[in-house]
Amino acid sequence: MLGAQRKAFLLKILDRDGRVVAKSVAAELGISEDSIRRDLRELAEAGALIRVYGGALPVPPADRPMQERHGTHWHPTARTASRPRRSRRSTPA
Repeated sequence: MLGAQRKAFLLKILDRDGRVVAKSVAAELGISEDSIRRDLRELAEAGALIRVYGGALPVPPADRPMQERHGTHWHPTARTASRPRRSRRSTPA
């Protein structure tokens, strides 16, 4: 398997499982963990994932480039603005 194919495979696993464990992927593909680590390091440098001990995790939405984040913005008052307004008047006792 070529490096580009391995990287595509790693991104597919990351999308499917939400994480990549270098040891299990290396055993599955029958290659060294060093090859997987190198691919993960290159993908992390490209901003495709975050390297962690033993594997990788997806990039959180807030850390993604602006072009990718467009449309994921949530405004804190969006929920408040969508609710009907309650009166602040106190009720007579």
